[in-house]
Amino acid sequence: DVTVGACVITGLLVNLLVTPGRTVSVITQSSTVVALALTFGLLVRGRLEAGIGLGLFAIWVEAHSLIALEGMVGGSLILFPVLVMAVGLLTGGRGALWMAGASTLTVVVATALGHVVVDGPARDLGWEVYLLSIAVVCMFSAAAAIQLGIRAFRRATAAAQASERRVSDLIRHAPDGVVALDARGHILSSNPVADRLLGSKES
Repeated sequence: DVTVGACVITGLLVNLLVTPGRTVSVITQSSTVVALALTFGLLVRGRLEAGIGLGLFAIWVEAHSLIALEGMVGGSLILFPVLVMAVGLLTGGRGALWMAGASTLTVVVATALGHVVVDGPARDLGWEVYLLSIAVVCMFSAAAAIQLGIRAFRRATAAAQASERRVSDLIRHAPDGVVALDARGHILSSNPVADRLLGSKES
């Protein structure tokens, strides 16, 4: 809905204006708001894959900026398993695994930048390693779950198609005439025996 999207974007803009922050934080938040606005525009125009991809990328970048500026906290790390699942649903199981691996590396880089370049808050190294370990396990677990789900869906689809082919073959080779009718009594399909009996072609 256009109204809901406009309200969300307006809320983000207001939050950006009233929340004090560093220059880097303001830049990253502004970029995120612009990217989300573009995402909303793409979704409204029906370009779903492009819109979802841009939105996920904007959230991914913002999560890294939060880690660099505020340190490694559970609130920002919990976004990554969700992003991995979203990418997996959008691109498939391999995309989820790539996202999990790439995010593991980039989170470490963002944390290092926060300590060295951005001069982020001092954090206990043991605590950060603990949080990163949890995030990595969650990301790869989410990626594995997506991959298993996709494989199960493909197996179920293949089984359904095989069952449909078997039923179709049985009807086609049945010794009796078989006809499928719609609500008005029009013939939708028929097997060869019914075609011969009715003197019609299979539809």
